[in-house]
Order: sequence, then structure tokens, then C-alpha cells
Amino acid sequence: MTAAKANTAQKRLVPISDNLKEWLLLCLRDGELCCQYGRTASALARLAERAGVRWKHNALRHSFISYTQDVAKVSLEAGNSPKMIFKHYRELVTNEEARAWFAITPQSVATAGNIISVRAEAAVAA
Repeated sequence: MTAAKANTAQKRLVPISDNLKEWLLLCLRDGELCCQYGRTASALARLAERAGVRWKHNALRHSFISYTQDVAKVSLEAGNSPKMIFKHYRELVTNEEARAWFAITPQSVATAGNIISVRAEAAVAA
């Protein structure tokens, strides 16, 4: 991400967690973008509406910040000061809940039984 798009004066390098890597590997394409949408947030909102799911703007960002319990680390990765993390994003989450959030993988979702396939939903919309 460039500094211009990040609303900060600097670039941020964000580490890829193990479960994120698994999700991104599902999107692996030879020389193509993993997401063909220019406005990903709008695409997610449309998908959520079609699926009947209430989707909050920046829900994944808020969750990431809430479930990353190291405030110094997450403020650097998210581009916010620790003060802003506590003021706007920080939720009280247990260590167990944080571990569960970062353990969500394609395999764990596949066995959950209550998940709507994004690919199937996208095919219906096309």
C-alpha cells in the first residue's frame, strides 16, 4: 500500500499471519490480482446484502485491531497511535477469543457448516 492511499506520511509493511496466508492462497492466480474489484468495500457490502448479512464498514479492520492484543504492535500495523486504538477501536477481548479469531482458516470454515460460499454467491450474481 502506498503512503498516499494509507492516509499517512509513510508506507506500512504489515506481516501476513498464518491464517491470512491460507486465505490468500485460495486467490492465487498466475499474474492476476486476487481481487478484481476496484472498490473492495463496496463489493463486500453488496455481497453481504445478497447473503442477508449485516456488514459493518471496516469490520475486518476493527476486528483485527480488537483481536490483536499487543497495542504497540497493532498501532504500528494499523497506522494509528496507541491512544487512538484505545479511544476508537479497542474492545475487551479475551486471549481465547483472540486465538479463535486468528485461527479462522478456510479448513475451519469448511467444517463449520453454516458458511455461505462466496464463489457460489458471486456466480448467482453474475
